[in-house]
Amino acid sequence: MTCKIAIHAVSKTDGNQLSFSILSVINRINTTNSMRIGLFLIYVLSFSPVFAQSAHDFDSSHVDKLADLSYKSGKLTAYEQERCKLDLYLPKDKANFPVMVWLHGGGITINSKDTLESQVVGMRLASEGIGVAVINYRLSPQGQFPDYIEDVAAASSWVAQNIKKYQGNPEALYLGGHSAGGYLAAIAILDTSYLAAYDMHPDQIQGVIAISGQMDSHNTVKEERGQSAEEKLINPSAPLYHTATPAPPFLILYADDDIPGRGEINEEFAKAMRADGNTVTIKELKDKGHVTIVTEILEPEDATAREMVNFIRQSHHE
Repeated sequence: MTCKIAIHAVSKTDGNQLSFSILSVINRINTTNSMRIGLFLIYVLSFSPVFAQSAHDFDSSHVDKLADLSYKSGKLTAYEQERCKLDLYLPKDKANFPVMVWLHGGGITINSKDTLESQVVGMRLASEGIGVAVINYRLSPQGQFPDYIEDVAAASSWVAQNIKKYQGNPEALYLGGHSAGGYLAAIAILDTSYLAAYDMHPDQIQGVIAISGQMDSHNTVKEERGQSAEEKLINPSAPLYHTATPAPPFLILYADDDIPGRGEINEEFAKAMRADGNTVTIKELKDKGHVTIVTEILEPEDATAREMVNFIRQSHHE
């Protein structure tokens, strides 16, 4: 039995965007490895000149960027020193603005803050008056559960302690991410032990945005433990395990052409969160794929950008 993934790259008529969709015919064998290969190829394609043109044409004159700020100190491994850095995207000539800590996708095995998939989020939100800290975190297999979650907590703590010197509002912090980043954002908030290790509490985060995240135990975590990545597991490594934790409001977005099963697991998560008294807004975005749900964010009328900005502005009482 085989798994086939077709990746289509379609340039729009204005030449400024590259739209990807993953068309999957998946059997039970090798699903995770095939999906990982597909995601890797998509992220490679995100560096193509056609896709990059949208970022090149975007007016970033109202955005300041500060790169490669270390968010951890003390006795660190060489790998921590390499990975535990962030980039700040700041609204130019503004003060007291809300700030999003943003986590890239890539299956907890690939990608970084430096890919266009990460940069476009920083550019778009900062142009809307929202600061963004786009972080790197340790990746598997060099990092193992819960290293990458601990990095999310460390970066959130750094932002809370330091963003005021960059004119951001430390009392208006948000946490969000795409794909693996959506999983990491959710688990870092709902398992409060991670933030607590850095003297933080979930009520210091005003809202969470999880885009196309995996809400059971992440496939990479399962593989690290020798478990079947195909089996749905709800254990302490899964956001679904912690839905009774009092949490800040969640915005959950997923694509109508997302990874198979991703919409269903997010709907299950939203239902469980609401049943446990938490506030959740969940939306399926039309004409989107697992990657285009973020890579098209620079388009003026992009639905992902609209939902994110509205969520932050409404909860920030702007």
